[in-house]
Amino acid sequence: IDDGNLVIGTAGHGIDFSAAATGQTTSNVLDEYEEGNFTPKIAGSQNYSSYYIDGTGSYIRIGRLVYVVCYWSNINVSNSAAGSVMIYNLPFGISDNNSTSRPIATDFMSEKVSLPHSGDRNTYCFYGSTAVDAMYGMRNNDGTAWSDWDVSNFHVSGLSFNISWSYFADI
Repeated sequence: IDDGNLVIGTAGHGIDFSAAATGQTTSNVLDEYEEGNFTPKIAGSQNYSSYYIDGTGSYIRIGRLVYVVCYWSNINVSNSAAGSVMIYNLPFGISDNNSTSRPIATDFMSEKVSLPHSGDRNTYCFYGSTAVDAMYGMRNNDGTAWSDWDVSNFHVSGLSFNISWSYFADI
């Protein structure tokens, strides 16, 4: 191609890399590339359909792999939110790869989010659920079981939250 783009003329087809692969049992066809924006929502798991805060999101999808970046700036997740904190309205549904894996997001930046038990050694993260195609907040205190990261820790005005992660799309 001297000028222009390689265009696949039929839906469902892509670039086939199977000749270069040895011993592969899965597809070697790259059939999806997309970049875009979406509106992620942060809420509490008990009433997310009736109370949520919109954020700003962008994504890149290559094959089934999706990389997302979500950001909320100067928001107020009021006492109306209840349950564990969750992020939903993702650009694509979440796949658990036949129950072999789920997405985990451990790196985030926050302002004014309450991290309870600061004297303890808590770990905070978000994990993906295929049931609602959402990421749920979890926390773990050194040596204890995982527990929900309650959305009440986000009940403050002027809150900012930025998070990114990768996951496999269910399509």
